[in-house]
Amino acid sequence: MENYMIEMKETSLPWSFIGKQNILKVLANRLVKISNLSAKNDELNSLIETQKRIIYILAHDLRNPLASIKNIIELKNSGVLDKKDWPEIMDMMASQLNTTIEMVENVVNWGQLHLKTGGLQFEAFNLHELVERIFSSELINGTVKNNNLINEIEPGAIIYSDPWVIEFILRNLISNANKFTETGSITVIMRQRGSKIILQVTDTGVGMTDKQARELLNNNNYNSTLGTKKEKGSGLGLILVKEFIERINGTLTVESEVHKGTTFKIEI
Repeated sequence: MENYMIEMKETSLPWSFIGKQNILKVLANRLVKISNLSAKNDELNSLIETQKRIIYILAHDLRNPLASIKNIIELKNSGVLDKKDWPEIMDMMASQLNTTIEMVENVVNWGQLHLKTGGLQFEAFNLHELVERIFSSELINGTVKNNNLINEIEPGAIIYSDPWVIEFILRNLISNANKFTETGSITVIMRQRGSKIILQVTDTGVGMTDKQARELLNNNNYNSTLGTKKEKGSGLGLILVKEFIERINGTLTVESEVHKGTTFKIEI
């Protein structure tokens, strides 16, 4: 018994040290829990922001096609449209609705995929066909503004990127060009520069001063300017365009001249 007591005295640690060990262990466990909770909060906030962005995109991209259909119906009811033109206009409206529904499905599918993977989905796709699809969705707006939509991209042109992101970028730039152009043209061009691809959207619209062009690219506020027919906008489109171009490691530049038109160039 005496030997046992001696052994205990030699191997046991002071109670004060054991107490400190327990406190440090408890603190360490709490720090781990706090760290895990913080990581989960960051993940949740990122998810919420992504969901918000998808809703913003849907709301923004639905505005123009629905507004164009509304304008056509109002023109019909006011008697401005000739009866003989109505069948052709109905075909245009049907095409507009089809491309709008397809666009919504694409956005929803992309959004679901983005929420699952949290990243871009790169693949090879036909750029000429993509631009033709965008032009179909802008057909009524272009007709109302008496603008020619010109696709100068070669029919077999294939590029490698996220097709939904490229479609969103070009659709917004084309829609914006139509907003500030009347009785003119909007042209989409693709050029190769070494390993880079240059996508160009050029209009013959009202144009901008150098100061306005600089502010347009540097401004991250939701500002919007009325179009030639007093069309309203949220100003969100270009902000999202710039964000998506950065995400695919691209750059955006703009060249413009008052009363001559504007050219947006995307290098990817």
